Parts: sequence; structure tokens; C-alpha cells
Amino acid sequence: MHKSPVGTRFISSSASSHMKRVSLLLNILFNALSLDIDQLFGEELQSMGISAAWTARSWVLKNTAELIPLQHIWNVQYAQHSPAPPPLDSCDFARLYTNVETADMHAQIMELVVCIFALPQHSNHAGIKVWQTKPAVWLRQNQMPATDQARSGTGHGGKDMIFDIHTIDVWLSFLLANMYVRFGDQIRRQIQGTPMGTNCASHLAKYYLTMYELSFIMRLAALYVDVAFAFLCTVLYQIACAFLLTARYIDDLASISNPYLHHLLYVDQHFQHARITGIYPRTLLVTSVDLGDSINYMDVSIQREAGSVSRLSTVLYDKREHLPLSRLFIIKYPHASSNISSAAKYGIITSQYHRLRRIIMDRNDFTFRMAGIINYMHTKGHDVTHMMSRLHKLCRRFTELYGTNPHDIYQQAATALDAITAAS
Repeated sequence: MHKSPVGTRFISSSASSHMKRVSLLLNILFNALSLDIDQLFGEELQSMGISAAWTARSWVLKNTAELIPLQHIWNVQYAQHSPAPPPLDSCDFARLYTNVETADMHAQIMELVVCIFALPQHSNHAGIKVWQTKPAVWLRQNQMPATDQARSGTGHGGKDMIFDIHTIDVWLSFLLANMYVRFGDQIRRQIQGTPMGTNCASHLAKYYLTMYELSFIMRLAALYVDVAFAFLCTVLYQIACAFLLTARYIDDLASISNPYLHHLLYVDQHFQHARITGIYPRTLLVTSVDLGDSINYMDVSIQREAGSVSRLSTVLYDKREHLPLSRLFIIKYPHASSNISSAAKYGIITSQYHRLRRIIMDRNDFTFRMAGIINYMHTKGHDVTHMMSRLHKLCRRFTELYGTNPHDIYQQAATALDAITAAS
């Protein structure tokens, strides 16, 4: 309902699907392989002379908290040289879940898997063993089972599977070719788009786009080291550096001060030279959502820091506070009389404190939001004194939060709570 115009989408459950185990183990596998993706980007950038510790990262975000270091990097590395706020941009992949060709998805994901297996630390590894209940382990050739049947088991308290490149290829092909959805008494097979309602759906989308992004960086690096294109070194280096502050959470893309983004969104685009081509296929339709010196991205608003010309900060962004969702009656937290343990109910203060301190860079917004949560829970019958006591303990525990005295943060939250209570 937050889209304009409002669109339709179906939501499916894989609880009783015949593909449940396949998708679940692939999900665990992709989680394990994700640990090496940053290195792939880092090695390509290093070949271009971009070798700072923070540059060895892919564009993929696991959560909003991983976006915050990029803004700290801007503030430390670039803000002092910028006379104005950096241009910010957020984009959305409008057709990621509907228009992706499954054959292309399979090809891109397998190419990324091959790149991971080819990393130096895996040169002696033939496969990887994954469990539902413990970390994955890479295996040498002499540790690999002789038969395919021996690669699957139920040991160590949960399902396990040993994957090599061929096995990943077979399982992924089988998953993409056998995505069935039941609508009432009808059963339909999904033949296009990202598989819906299955455990590894988000990883499939993430890996698919990651390989296009890695291929883009690899092309820049290949041209940079090619003496035949030495005349392009400067522009190649500038483009690579501009994309260092680019991030993506599944199908939402954001960038900080990147003048090349819209010139190189698609593989059929080129910039200054026919060999400097873009990133994504046209079938994905990347649309600009927000552009300017302030953008809403995930659950934060990125904006200029108060009192600064070019430094960035974040405040909380909640779609439920804006139209059309603000028209709806939404219960955020449980009532004091609800059949939930007291520890769980008051634990909301602790969990939200940790969530907000990780994503909100603006101290005033942090204290205002904490006061708002306490006020809301008070309207649900919860004890204010108990909640404020818990907040006080949390502030004393994290003494370096916002670089100020923790007692000042608590007092500021208390003052904000008084103001909210008086206004209501």
C-alpha cells in the first residue's frame, strides 16, 4: 500500500512445499558463500590501486546498520573537501521479481559461485559442507564422499549437505525449474522471475544482481591494467572510486555522490568509451525513487548533518508515519494486559534502543524516538518508571554513545518524553 499507484502482488508460503529442503539448504549454502564476496570486489579494486581497508566490500547490505559506515567514510574521507552536501540517490528494481529470466539468473549465480571457489584460500577445496545447526566447513578433495548419495545426511542434530560446484548447479537448476504455486485448487509453475515464497528467494535475487555488479567492476579493472587503454586510466579510476559509496539491499539501490550512476545503470550504456559499459540488463528497469541532498532509504532518512555544510547524518524513517499508511490504525507494541511475559514486553525498550542506536546518527532524533516508544507503551498500560529505569541502565552501559555523557542522553530523552506527554 505504500506504493503509488497501489499495485498487487501475491504472497506464498513454502511451509508444505516439496522444495522446502532444497531451498533451505541452498539458503544456508548461500549464507556461507557470502562471506567471500567482499574479497572478490576488493581484489579487483586493488588491481586499480584502490586498496584501503574499507574499499574491500561488495555493494550488498544485510541491514540498515551496514549503511551507516558508508556515511562515516564520507564524513571522514570526503566531507572536508566538499563545499556542499553530496548528491544522494536511491533507486528501485521495478521488475526484479517478475521479469528476470530464470536461465539468466542461473547463469549469473553460477558464475559468482565459480568465482568464489576460485579464490586463493579455496584453491585446495573441492566442496563445502553445510548444516542447519552449525557453521559451514570447506572440504579438500580427499574429504569428499565418493558418491552423491553419501553427500546428504542428518548428523549433528540437523540436516546437512556437501556441495561442490556441480552439485550447486544441479540443485539450483532443479529449484528454478520446479517452482510450483497452488492457487486454491489450481497448481501453476512459475517460469519467470525470482521464485516467490521460498527460503532462498532473497539470496537468489542478491546473488543475481551481485554478479552483474562484480562483472562491472571486473571490466573496469581489466581495462585499467590493459596498456592498450592506458589513456582511460584516469576516468576508470574515478568511476571505480565513485561507486565505492554505493550500496544495495536486495532490490533497493543507494549511492552517495556518484555522478556516473545513471550513465552506467545498464549494460547497453557506455560512458566516454564504448568499452566502459554499464551494470544491469534492461529487463530489470531500475527507476529513481529519491534524488537530492536528502533521501529516504530503508528505515532511515539520510540528510545533511545539522550545523555542517557537507557532513551526513541519519534520522529514523518510518513509512507508517507518512501517507497512505498513516491513515491506517496500526498496533506497534502489545498491551500490558496481553498474554506475553513481562520480560518480553519490557524487552521492547532494550531491543529498540539497540536497533535505533545502530542506525540513527542524530542524537536528538534518537532521544526523541526513544521517548516516543516509551510514551506509546505507556498508552498501552506499561509502567513509565520501569521503562525509564531500563533506558537509564542502557545509557550507562553504552558510555560512548553519540560522544557525550550518557546521563545527558537519558535526561534529553526524559525531557522529550515530558514534551510528548504534554502535547498529547
